[in-house]
This record gives sequence, structure tokens and C-alpha cells, in this order.
Amino acid sequence: MVYGVDRGAHVQDRCTKICVSARKAFGCQLDIPNHAAYSELVSNIVEAQGRIDILVNNAAIAYYEELLSSSLEHWREIQAVNLEARYIGCKLVAPHMITAGWGRSLT
Repeated sequence: MVYGVDRGAHVQDRCTKICVSARKAFGCQLDIPNHAAYSELVSNIVEAQGRIDILVNNAAIAYYEELLSSSLEHWREIQAVNLEARYIGCKLVAPHMITAGWGRSLT
């Protein structure tokens, strides 16, 4: 089973396309830097599947702005998604992989 997680609603459509090609996929819309929501998602996946074998931890965003016209809000959002969310993902999934005795995290 593949769980696709994204901040945008398009994740549902992409996972539907995966299902059409005879693979199982479930789309989850998530504000990825939200630790509580991410934790709940990981718990739900482990409860439903019994384990998590692979975490593809590749969430990233970018704002292409000139320094003088850029905003601190955009900077903080970039750091939250590109750095903090990756940390959260590893921190939440690693204990399950350790318990299972196997797992991989890809970034």
C-alpha cells in the first residue's frame, strides 16, 4: 500500500491514477509541518497496515523572490516544510521501523 501525502488536494487525484494502474494507493492531504497531524497520520497508517517500511521524505517548497522583496513569512514556511517536516517524518516513523527490524528513509 502506498500513502501519498501532500499539502495540496491534488494528492487524491494522483493516488487515484496509481490505483488505476492496479496498485493500491491512498492520498492524504496534510499540512506537513503540523506535528500533531503528521503524528496522527503515522499512527493511523501503522494501525491500518501494521508497519511502515519506507518513508520517502521529500517535501519541499520554494518561493523565487528577490531578497529585498521577500517576506519573513515565506522564509519561515520554507524552513518549516523543507527542514522541520523532514525531521518530524523521520522522528515519527523511525520507531516503527526499529520495532519492525527493517525500514528505509529516502530524502
